[in-house]
Amino acid sequence: FLGRPYDQVFNILMQDDKIASLMAPFKSAYENKANDQLEGMVGTLRVNAARLVSPEAYWVFTGDDFDLKISDREHPSYLVIANDPEKEQVIGSLNALVLNRLITRVNSKGNIPVSIIVDELPTLYFHKIDRLIGTARSNKVAVTLGFQELPQLEADYGKVGMQKIITTCGNIFMGAARNKETLEWAQNDVFGKAKQTSRSISINDQKVSTTISEKMDYLVPAAKIADMATGWLAGQAARDFTATDESMLEKFDIEQSEEFKTTKYFCKTHFDMKKIKDEE
Repeated sequence: FLGRPYDQVFNILMQDDKIASLMAPFKSAYENKANDQLEGMVGTLRVNAARLVSPEAYWVFTGDDFDLKISDREHPSYLVIANDPEKEQVIGSLNALVLNRLITRVNSKGNIPVSIIVDELPTLYFHKIDRLIGTARSNKVAVTLGFQELPQLEADYGKVGMQKIITTCGNIFMGAARNKETLEWAQNDVFGKAKQTSRSISINDQKVSTTISEKMDYLVPAAKIADMATGWLAGQAARDFTATDESMLEKFDIEQSEEFKTTKYFCKTHFDMKKIKDEE
């Protein structure tokens, strides 16, 4: 379509009221014979759009085979899409188109609970993903995002986009990391510091003395995160509302109160590896 003469392209697109206002600058450049300006604007679009041209893309995006509202109470369904490392730029754009349209369909009231799980997040673009994370919970939509390191996410979403994602998510699960920025974020922002008790022992010819002291120190140091073995997880779970124990109201101890206990963890998983191998 974009390969047709400009007069045909503009005449067709200007018939749609929603598109007409967006196309006005292009049509104005064409009518004023600003061909160099027009080629600069449209040329980039033609090059990028040409990458999407394939029989497979035409087959998938034509027809009305199924509804993207997978959380419909009457017709619930699953949708699985995949990427190809060799065609990441092309397929990633098409996948993003499907996902962004799917979000507008499921992020509404009256649906059954639905989970959106995205692995290798930097390989596709989510439009205003921070708003999805912040508002979808009220519509019973759970969002799970997976990526390797923070610089990888920053390269595709930018510094601001990366910060919006990592600060909006309520639950954080992580394995071993190697990047300095990722380790510092985990050590300082996710786990932080906590009051810890340390004991030192000194021995001389006459006696053995023990000293016990309390100090604020990192709950999980960066070195410990970097050295995590396979099967170990660390992170933080979102807090649920916990009612205050009325018996503690007269003498409230913040360190003993249930509602102030940490939800951070550093643990080893326990999976039935035989069942996993059988499933593979």
